[in-house]
Amino acid sequence: MSDRKERPTVLAVFTGGTISCTLDPDTGLPSPTLSGQEILAMAPQIGGFADVIVDDFGKYPGPQMYPNRVLSLARRISAAAEGGTVDGVVVTHGTDTMEETAFLLDRLLQIDVPVVMLGSMKLASDPCRDGPANIQSACQVATHPEARGRGVLVDMSDSIHAAAHVVKIHAESLDAFASPETGPLGVVDRGRVIFFSPAHEPSLPKVDIERLVARVDLIRAYPGGDGRFVEASLDAGAEGLVIEGMGRGNLTPELAAAVVAVAGKIPVVLTTRCLKGRAAPMYGYEGGAAHLRTTGVIFSDFLAGNKARLMLMMLIEQGADRDTLLQVFEAGHYD
Repeated sequence: MSDRKERPTVLAVFTGGTISCTLDPDTGLPSPTLSGQEILAMAPQIGGFADVIVDDFGKYPGPQMYPNRVLSLARRISAAAEGGTVDGVVVTHGTDTMEETAFLLDRLLQIDVPVVMLGSMKLASDPCRDGPANIQSACQVATHPEARGRGVLVDMSDSIHAAAHVVKIHAESLDAFASPETGPLGVVDRGRVIFFSPAHEPSLPKVDIERLVARVDLIRAYPGGDGRFVEASLDAGAEGLVIEGMGRGNLTPELAAAVVAVAGKIPVVLTTRCLKGRAAPMYGYEGGAAHLRTTGVIFSDFLAGNKARLMLMMLIEQGADRDTLLQVFEAGHYD
């Protein structure tokens, strides 16, 4: 943006999550209650370096941020950013599903300003609360010039991660997020934003869709698993399947038979349940991924199962053909 202001303007979108939770006086259990202004009041230092516009999108727990709700969130962010008055966007979110929402926003948003997601692992009433520090850190990243061109970012515990690679690796620890395959993009060190490498073009395409309701199920392989879940998904109207295979994408013979039977009817994408590495047609035994490769199953390269599912949903909504699915998921890495 030309003629930049001395003080950047940050759009802070509050969707709920633990960062907004307080204890219910009757049950003693946490639920999202705090408004955006109440959360910002816990981090007054932000006012020293940025002007903040508050948008109370909702008070949703992470598991209630359904794909179509994230599509509405993307539209809300886009509309606010198009006016040219916003220099960065931060989004508070429940940590349970932050990696999924970050990935969806990364594919849906086509704006120039940085978008940084954050949450908290501890309640506002907890002596070890991390919410105020995380929102301050995220605002610093969102207003940093080197944050542009990196897609949607996740900033938790002063570590900056790319939406495509970030994973929640711990249910409760303050240091709950990591990018197992690539490592973080950068850090916030005593208020200084440091990126480890220049920005580069994302390998996955942007998506323009009107709705996001395509039925795609995610099935995890395990020893002794059969084809019941595959058959049940197809009977229930699944438009696509993502299978998290063992190791390099290997399945039991029974599950493999069910997958092969439906691969000609709906798109089936294979990934690995491992935190690092990718599915690959390596083993030739019955159920091995090498056999699946010959039957029409699409390999997911480095996308984890939960993100591969969202990508397949978006592509189905776009009416993508098989060649497009192969181009997006396999990226020429299996030729």
